[in-house]
Amino acid sequence: MLSQLLKYENSEIGDMMLSYKGNPSLSTINLIMQLVESKLDTNELNPRTRKRIIIVLIEILQNIFLHREEFTMLNFNSFIFYLFKSHEHYIIVSGNYIKRDKANLLMEKLQNFTALSGNDLKDEYLNKLGNGIFTPEGGAGLGLIEIIRKSGGNLQNHFIPVDDDHYFFLLEVKITANSNGKFTD
Repeated sequence: MLSQLLKYENSEIGDMMLSYKGNPSLSTINLIMQLVESKLDTNELNPRTRKRIIIVLIEILQNIFLHREEFTMLNFNSFIFYLFKSHEHYIIVSGNYIKRDKANLLMEKLQNFTALSGNDLKDEYLNKLGNGIFTPEGGAGLGLIEIIRKSGGNLQNHFIPVDDDHYFFLLEVKITANSNGKFTD
């Protein structure tokens, strides 16, 4: 786990715009949102790119807050967040502890959703939106689909075993825009 985290700590994937390590409280989530919006207002001229980043960010932070597991080990915090800028890419990295049973379900969802084509993913989104079924946390289960859609499927995830009952879940989402503002991924 340490080697994967050092990749981000050492800014090996781009210029670090923002980083946070700690606990995912509501005030922390709001502060991260405000800071990212402020950074994007000064660093990103394309409103479409800014909108996609904000949508992905909201979904990631909401998922972390709703599904957080209070757990620290080896002096790591229960939540990490990074925002990088690399040429024409923005990379959002988040990490949090997750219980094994939730991790298995999340692995399955990620595998199923990332395997879908653009149209099939859109159909799945509309189906979940219209079926009226809500998760125990009160959502419709659209967050992962929205992250995949807005990033063009450009994401990586790692489930790092911590102990018999926990994983550390790392999610890296890349949002790409070319010079005319159209997304290439």
